[in-house]
Amino acid sequence: MGLRMNVKNRLDKSDFRKKIFSCNNKIRKKFKKTFHSDIYRFLDAIFRAYKACKSIDEKCRGDKQRSYTVAFLFNALNDLVCSFHLLISGYMVSSGNLMRHFMESSAMAILLSNKDLNYFERFEQEGNKFPAHKAIDYVSKNVDKLKINPGNWHNFTEIKMFYNLSSHASAFALANMFHFSSKGTVVIGADFDPAKLMPYRKEIEGRISAANCLENIIEGIEKGNV
Repeated sequence: MGLRMNVKNRLDKSDFRKKIFSCNNKIRKKFKKTFHSDIYRFLDAIFRAYKACKSIDEKCRGDKQRSYTVAFLFNALNDLVCSFHLLISGYMVSSGNLMRHFMESSAMAILLSNKDLNYFERFEQEGNKFPAHKAIDYVSKNVDKLKINPGNWHNFTEIKMFYNLSSHASAFALANMFHFSSKGTVVIGADFDPAKLMPYRKEIEGRISAANCLENIIEGIEKGNV
């Protein structure tokens, strides 16, 4: 659970110790009760993406290009699962940060899967120096060559713009520090605020859409005979 306090109150060291060693079962139970059907929709979507990913994985057969592609797909899958876990544990901003990782991992998989462009060769040569933070831009510049539906990719990049709000000290991030249901109350750590049900639902829907996008990306890569 998070630490809730009136802005006029003070905390002591023991409060922070309790927070560091606390579990968020109570918060997760509130999310599960409120968004039960939506949570299971996400589970269905992410499991479909997992099965699609395993289908490609089983065809790697020692091929290095295929193996790196699948590694980034699994990384994207893991990012999405961890993001959802953080969201229903009451950490909305931290959850949003992982969504940017999810998008970059997905873009890296698309780039490395292509046999006509030289991104896989660059990645092999540059390793950690390869600018993964530019992967989404690289895909955007090569939508036609990568045979990606421009409309679908535009929708994908719009998700990135939304989650930029979670990666910076924005007004959005600041708002998540306040417990609106209790006026004048700030939160350190996790929280479930009944006054934020609409934003919570939007975030959950965003991750369901992301899981569906990942499944589509995997199917597109597979059709490209990667």
